[in-house]
Amino acid sequence: MISPLLANIYLNVLEILWGNYRKSLGKLVRYADYTEVNTMTNHSLILSRNPRHNVATSLLKKRGPSSDYYRATRSQISGFNNDISFNRSGYTIFINPSSSEGRCALMINQNIGMRIDSFISYKRSLGYIYDTAERYLKHYQTHMEENFPQLQLPDKESTESFLNNYQGQSGGIYNVSAPLREFSRYLIQIGFNDSYLISSKQMPKQHPEPPYFFAEKEMVQYFKVCDTFFIEKKMPLPRCLVVPMQLLLLYCCGLRPKEARILQVKDVHLPEKYIDVIQSKEPKNRRVYISSELATCLDKYDRAIDGIVPDRRYFFSSSSNNPYSAQFLYYNYDLIWKRAFPNWIGQVPKLYSFRYHFAWTNVNRWCREGRDVNTMLPYMMRYM
Repeated sequence: MISPLLANIYLNVLEILWGNYRKSLGKLVRYADYTEVNTMTNHSLILSRNPRHNVATSLLKKRGPSSDYYRATRSQISGFNNDISFNRSGYTIFINPSSSEGRCALMINQNIGMRIDSFISYKRSLGYIYDTAERYLKHYQTHMEENFPQLQLPDKESTESFLNNYQGQSGGIYNVSAPLREFSRYLIQIGFNDSYLISSKQMPKQHPEPPYFFAEKEMVQYFKVCDTFFIEKKMPLPRCLVVPMQLLLLYCCGLRPKEARILQVKDVHLPEKYIDVIQSKEPKNRRVYISSELATCLDKYDRAIDGIVPDRRYFFSSSSNNPYSAQFLYYNYDLIWKRAFPNWIGQVPKLYSFRYHFAWTNVNRWCREGRDVNTMLPYMMRYM
């Protein structure tokens, strides 16, 4: 069995060649002789030879009651003596039991959901996690099935109708447009040239907020409050242990918030003083070395939380052995900041500013030490 992407490429190239050079001979039909459908998924078919079984009967038994199928008369399909069955998973089966060869024809008509699933499988086969993009694409699939059920490919009207749902949201249009554009490019590459591709000129411009660079006294005050805040508030375990160490790791190593949240125990090597960051941004891994002081703090935390969440998967784990959400981390960061600086005026600096501050602090340190910043920057880029 070959991958759905490769199968689609072969079949669509064949259909294009047939349409260009052999269209006068009739319509091209994909079929298999002496077949019974044993397994059907949204991505692939597994076929075995068995001329004694009626394909439609076998399929109905395996996939559910006949109410899941639509029927059409045999007059709609020339050259076949029996009815045809359309099932909702997007496959069309032509049955001709009167044929001496027991021939049936199997034609694949993928709906939008199947194409999205194939695209996500393709991206993950390349090493991408693709969880956030999958969520947006599944929202798009639901929108298409509810409002444009007749469409099998994205078009301009349906795409713009979906994007209108994200108008006014901070970064919403850009976040949802990017995977939709990738999906359409994928469809075009495998032969579906009618797919609507969002123009690069239509992609909204991103306007990131300027970074905030912390003063040393601000960081001293912030982590002083952070160390005692959850104990004073009598917060439940393991929350009062996780949040301070998670924030300290972000500050000391300039990690992305997600990298700290989903860091797994198996990727933390405290005796060797390094952690492995796996597939954070694109399918790329990196090794981050840590100081002896930070390794000591993390080791104390590790031994403490082991008694609360034994055999945990994530280094910063909740009591349910899952990582805390991004909203949880952002909320607690803001909570501590407001406690440390009750008279603060204006917006609280973003948690991501820890990462900016890490880079800024190292560049300044190299300048003070008389090092060539241009020589050191590639090392910092690899580290971060």
